Amino acid sequence: MFEAALLILDLDPDICGKYTVNSSYWPPGYEEIYEKLLFDASTGELENSFGPRIIRQLNTEDYVPYRLSDVTLANLKAWLIKHNISAPFFESIAPTSKSLQMVKRADVISIVTLSKILAAHHEITTGEACDLITSKIITHQLVCYDISGQRLPQLFGDNDEGIDAATTSFDLKWWTSPEKETLIMDDYGISPNQVAILKAEAARHCDISISLIDGLEEIISTRESLRYDDKQDSIVTRKDLVNLVCLSKAISRYHQMPLPEACNLVTDRIYDAQLPVYNLQGNGLPRPCEKRDAVCEVFNSYWWEEPEKETKYMSGVGMSPTEVAILKIDATKYCQIPSDEISDLFFPVSVKSEIQSLDINLTPKLCEDQQGYISKFLTILNKAAFEFWSTADPDDKTTHPTNDQVASWLKSQGYSDINAKQGAVIIRPEWAASGRRPTK
Repeated sequence: MFEAALLILDLDPDICGKYTVNSSYWPPGYEEIYEKLLFDASTGELENSFGPRIIRQLNTEDYVPYRLSDVTLANLKAWLIKHNISAPFFESIAPTSKSLQMVKRADVISIVTLSKILAAHHEITTGEACDLITSKIITHQLVCYDISGQRLPQLFGDNDEGIDAATTSFDLKWWTSPEKETLIMDDYGISPNQVAILKAEAARHCDISISLIDGLEEIISTRESLRYDDKQDSIVTRKDLVNLVCLSKAISRYHQMPLPEACNLVTDRIYDAQLPVYNLQGNGLPRPCEKRDAVCEVFNSYWWEEPEKETKYMSGVGMSPTEVAILKIDATKYCQIPSDEISDLFFPVSVKSEIQSLDINLTPKLCEDQQGYISKFLTILNKAAFEFWSTADPDDKTTHPTNDQVASWLKSQGYSDINAKQGAVIIRPEWAASGRRPTK
């Protein structure tokens, strides 16, 4: 019995020193503990074991969780190693510290995917399945992993933080919208589909086998992949795309990060996920970009330093930063930003460039006698520039309209709230009080 083993530890100063193990530590009715051990032969160190610790009840096949003190556990490990004792049964239970056996992607499953699997297996709703998983995580103090990026699964700062991340994912009700699955949670910097637990724990506590988890996970991922591929096989139009400049600006505002960091994030996501890139040159349908280096060149152009750099051709690729684009569906999925944020936060670059090049003193007029025409969107903005700024005195700030006044007028002409605010900023002259930063 292990009580005897622990008493032997008391007599071995090389192992336990002056520490005295209380043989009454074990609860009545339990005699064997099974620990999966990891011994590093190169360093001679015992790396770790799994936990919570499991004790097998006498004369049964039932296992129940029971936590040992760190000192007791360390002594027990050392005794097992020294005496070359191996337990007949091993259980892969969630780790409890950072000095662990390496956990691979194949060992874990996100709570989003697991919820979908349990919903299909137990014939319940996805929300009910997520509620079940969350309650199991809280009740059994299961260890959660951060599976963001391309790295190995990472532990949170402490297990309580991981449990809180799982709870926040449930509170977000990610199952109500596909976009919420990849929506970044402010307190944790990851999305619900990047919070995971061990498959072994899922199988133990959710009444489902690991083999069934693996099988259903493959079916779900294949189904979603086919749906995604169908989208890519259809004709791609300009409205399906967002150029990297606009996307970086949207991410910068939504996630409150500097433009260079936002552009770097976009670049990394494109390369990591091998996302398709499109060339927006010309007036025809977008075409796949033959030069993937263009993505890197967009970042290297430092387009955020000067407005002119946004449309300046990049050497070697023959495109400007605003002519390199990816699918909005990819941006939403891999950059953790809702699609409506991409659409609402910024004007199309072609329209914005057209506005910036206008002389604000010109009287707007429709070009009905020509092949082309000035868009209604641009006509209203040009009219606003004339109405509010044609009589303004650069040296007299009292003659300068506020952005709120201009935005209010634009909204009365049919602009959305966000576009009205952006339009007011765009037409404000550089010499005006609180105007745009002067061009370098």
